[in-house]
Amino acid sequence: MTIRYFPVLFQPVPENIVTALDGTYELEPLSGGICRLHLYSHFKLATSFNFYASWWASWIMKDIQQNILQVIRHRAEGQ
Repeated sequence: MTIRYFPVLFQPVPENIVTALDGTYELEPLSGGICRLHLYSHFKLATSFNFYASWWASWIMKDIQQNILQVIRHRAEGQ
């Protein structure tokens, strides 16, 4: 199951520099009635130093998504 969304509620940098293009949740069925949740997102950079900025943007997005997954996991497992 794949659910597409566009959650651009918080834009920490000007939109003309970083633009959130899309985001996706994907549920992967596992054995025993368990599911794994995957988060994907795509963004576009428009700077004169895209190579350097893309490394930081990817690192920050990965960190944000890991935090989101941890919150969802704790809520789903009732912790």
